[in-house]
Order: sequence, then structure tokens, then C-alpha cells
Amino acid sequence: METTAQPIHATDTPCCPHCSQPYTSRTARIWPWERLLSRAYMFPWRCQVCDHRFLGMQWGATFEKHPIDRREYERLPVRVPAIMHHGQSVLTGHTIDISIGGCLIQTERTIASPKFIQVQLKLDGQQAPVIVKAAAIRSAKAGRLNIKFLRFEDPTHKQRLSEFMKSLHGSVQMARQEAS
Repeated sequence: METTAQPIHATDTPCCPHCSQPYTSRTARIWPWERLLSRAYMFPWRCQVCDHRFLGMQWGATFEKHPIDRREYERLPVRVPAIMHHGQSVLTGHTIDISIGGCLIQTERTIASPKFIQVQLKLDGQQAPVIVKAAAIRSAKAGRLNIKFLRFEDPTHKQRLSEFMKSLHGSVQMARQEAS
């Protein structure tokens, strides 16, 4: 983990030092020294685009704990065609929301309780699908599969998803600004 401090205002979020994107969110403090550093307003952050975890300084900020949502990444609503494979079983559906770390997929039927599957996502404007070679099914209810991405086919697939998320974050941010 990178420990470079970035002083920012209490209302701003830091840009990722790895990819320079402004789409970051506070993440849980894991190590005891992170709790100590938070007393000096230095907090751990996670980039929503490239998955980089880093420390950023935010003067005067305090954060509430949200025990209900433990996700590291913000899920954004988007409908993307998805194909899931488990052994000889193939299941089609579409995403309801997605992040760099996982997605929620709506299907017409469910797979008979596998724990791990392969997922193909056909992202907008891309010829070949993004292939998640290993994905864990966290829950399966009423034709909805909550999926965590574990391993991509190769690093270029994760990079393509990262670029898609960057464009999606930009669209969502513009929509939020127009609404306010």
C-alpha cells in the first residue's frame, strides 16, 4: 500500500496517485497504525477505477461507520449482457449494477448452487467480452446473483473493465451535478 499523504479539503476526495482519477472512496482501516494515523486526519482510500489502496490526508474530516454496506467499491447501475459458465451449465442474464470488484446479475433461472463461476461481460462498444475467469457467488435469490470478481482472464480484461468504470463514473457524476 502506498503511504503518500495528499492534503485535501474536508469536502473533497483525493485523486488516486496511481491513475490520477478522482473516483475514490474511503475504505476500512485494516491495520492498527491506520487507526492512529486517522487521528491526524490521514485515512485509507480505495480507487473505484484501478483498485489502488492508498492513504490520503483530509483535514478536519470525521467519518461514520456504515456496518450494513461492507463493499470496497461503489456499485453503479448499468445494464450489461452477461453469460455465466459453470461446468457444462450456461446461464445468460444482464447486470443490474457493477463495480471493479463485482456485480449483481439478473437471470431468468439460477444455477444449482455453485460457489464459483466464470462470467463474460459484453461492455458497451467493445468487440470481445471481458472475461472473469473466477467469480464467487455471494448470494443467489429470485433470479439475482450477487457476484464478487476473483480473477480475470488476464490483466487486459481487468484494464478494460477499469476503463469502462471510469467512463461510467464520469457519466454518473455529470448526472448528479445536473440534478443538483
